Amino acid sequence: MPVGTVADNHRSVPERLDEHARSIQAAAEERAGERARIQTMAGNARRFATQVPIAVSRVFGVLGIVLTTWA
Repeated sequence: MPVGTVADNHRSVPERLDEHARSIQAAAEERAGERARIQTMAGNARRFATQVPIAVSRVFGVLGIVLTTWA
């Protein structure tokens, strides 16, 4: 094996490892961003799922009071 090739490989290994570490970090940041978006969507869905039935029950409650006092 030629000495130049071994030296070139020895220099390229840290570069490849650094590139690999950067790609791992980028993927981890992307996953963290996706988790944050999913948690936000889940929180919005929870709020919607609780606020809509409360609003509907209030509307029917007021409607019941109005109809009871009017009739």
